[in-house]
Amino acid sequence: MFEFGLLGPLTVTYAGVPLQVGAARQRALLASLLVDANRLVPADELIARVWRGDRVGNARANLHTYVMRLRRTLATVGAPDPIVTRPEGYLIEVPDEALDLHRFDALVSEARTADPEQAAALLEEALALWSGTPLSNVPSEVLHREVVPGLAERRTLALEAYIDAELALGHHRDLVVRLREVTARHPLRERFWTQRMTALYRCERQAEALECFRTVNALLTEELGIEPGEEIQELHRAILARDPCLGAPAPRIQIRRHDLPSDIPDFVGRSAELERLLSRSHRDGPGGRILTIDGMAGAGKTALAVRAAHRVADRYPDARLFLDLHGHTAGREPVDPAAALDVLLRAVGVPGDRLPYRVEERTAMWRAELAGRRVLLVLDNAASAAQVRPLLPGNGSLVLVTSRRRLTDLDASDTLSLDVLSPGDAAALLARLAGETRAAAEAGAVADVVKSCGHLPLGVRIVGSRLRGRRAWSIGYLARRLRESWPSLEEFVTGDRSVADALTLSYERLTPDERHLLRLLSLLPPTSVDACMAAALADVGVDWAERLLEGLFDVHLIEQSAPGRYRLHELVRRFANATARYTLTDASRQEAMGRILGC
Repeated sequence: MFEFGLLGPLTVTYAGVPLQVGAARQRALLASLLVDANRLVPADELIARVWRGDRVGNARANLHTYVMRLRRTLATVGAPDPIVTRPEGYLIEVPDEALDLHRFDALVSEARTADPEQAAALLEEALALWSGTPLSNVPSEVLHREVVPGLAERRTLALEAYIDAELALGHHRDLVVRLREVTARHPLRERFWTQRMTALYRCERQAEALECFRTVNALLTEELGIEPGEEIQELHRAILARDPCLGAPAPRIQIRRHDLPSDIPDFVGRSAELERLLSRSHRDGPGGRILTIDGMAGAGKTALAVRAAHRVADRYPDARLFLDLHGHTAGREPVDPAAALDVLLRAVGVPGDRLPYRVEERTAMWRAELAGRRVLLVLDNAASAAQVRPLLPGNGSLVLVTSRRRLTDLDASDTLSLDVLSPGDAAALLARLAGETRAAAEAGAVADVVKSCGHLPLGVRIVGSRLRGRRAWSIGYLARRLRESWPSLEEFVTGDRSVADALTLSYERLTPDERHLLRLLSLLPPTSVDACMAAALADVGVDWAERLLEGLFDVHLIEQSAPGRYRLHELVRRFANATARYTLTDASRQEAMGRILGC
């Protein structure tokens, strides 16, 4: 992609390699197009900018010739031609990020609505784009007379805003020397003198601040025959009166809270998913970066979120917070947003006696406390978008949300639905847990075991841990136990980990009709079903059956094999069939199977 520079000498690069535009009038033509990038520039205006008042011959023919030559120059790198011809003139197509002027304007615009800390960073980045006098190597009197002064003014206004932000942050001591240089370069710019006087006064240099007023007063009187404006005169009076309002703002308390869980040492696979999260973590949305990870119980959502959080943690020095929202936790109700905000606000140093009562007020305080700070927040095990939404901070932060439910109504920067592991990664995880040598000796049995686990990370971890603690078991022996125990999930238990318990937490959040359909689906052989088949199975209307299927899909208790077709994961099938055995009568099972066979 081409990159163009206007904020200094005209520059052109392609893929990071500079491209020389040697002919003077080609530079003038290119600059004339770039200052109005992505907008049509009439031919007469281009002619005036390039040839000034010394045009000879057929001006439009000359313009056409120079456009052709410029195209040839740009084409030497093999890139697509960015210049577009229109009957009225020409335009150059340039992505906003490929022109330094557009990047400058975007940063300045974003800074206008940012808090002082973020505004200072944005404006510092914007000012760093300048490398000298705009278009200093472009021979066009018209551009230097009509365009360059406006560009220089934009730079000056950005510098004023940057100094205002730095003063608001209490950085007056760092500004004194710089403001001396700035007022020397812009002696008639009252705003810079006002800022210099403020910085000096806050450094307890009142006499020097008053001397600045006398200097600017004399300059304006001698050069322009006018008195200083009301703003600087009011500041002069406030300095004489030692107005307390002129004092420096109190420094903000540093948070420096880091409570991410430890990364999982035997993390396996998920390289594509991790890379996607890391790449999307750089992209800002309207309220910061919000990435959601959803998937069935035991899919490894938390492990992936924690690994991604550790990979990007160094970009968020102010705080790295982790909060379990208990959307699916045995014996716990989901955390109320007000209670979650209580925990988060205390974590960033807000005393308990300052916490407001209403959740809306706590949300506002939370966003105000994090304004201008770079914070990483992991919200684990969310029950719904409504639970998460009040906890989202503003710009500059990254939020990773995990949930068993698809949070489609949350305005996220990206949503990742986590599938089970690939057969190869599931086998690698089992080998790491049970022992590489042991697994290599029974590769076929390893494949059978992970298939019985449905390649679900939780299932593989549980049976792998059992193998590690039972050296007398062969992997083939475990494979037989898993096959023969169907549909029981008793083999998928170790310590406080249990696939049945994990699935029960999802099952209990379902409506009665969703639970009934899930049980009935487990009676079928491993195959996919559609809404018509589900309607016959449950003896309900097709529309209602489709709604129930979508409800089960949204909480990852069924998978979608193709549009409109659904199937059960192997361990969910075991769980639902075992549940059906003690909740459905023989007669009701036979009736359901009779209806599906008739269908």
